Amino acid sequence: MIEELIFPAGCRLFHRWQEGDPQASSRLKEIFDKTIAGDYDEIFALKHSPSSVQASASINLFVLAVLTRLYGLNSAEAYKGDAKRYVRVSLMIRKLLGLPKLYLEWPVYAFTAEALGAIT
Repeated sequence: MIEELIFPAGCRLFHRWQEGDPQASSRLKEIFDKTIAGDYDEIFALKHSPSSVQASASINLFVLAVLTRLYGLNSAEAYKGDAKRYVRVSLMIRKLLGLPKLYLEWPVYAFTAEALGAIT
């Protein structure tokens, strides 16, 4: 198990990363490398406690920020390049932030604009 999954350790790790801490960046890169490889898929299958409060948040742009800053991906590569990568990173971010309800919300606004003729 990843020690950062015990709330609020993941939030603190993200906070340090956003402040430019190179150790936090290195740790997040390590976590997300393994996440993208599928090494932590079993974590996403764990059932939440039925007595817990199920809170969530929109994190599409946070997923983009992680994929951009850690892997140098642009928005098209992040959102459309590798569906498993996007899903796994999204789920791990939710875990690290202490959001126990795992669900996906794809950034459909960009795809809708593209389908209507917007140039990406």
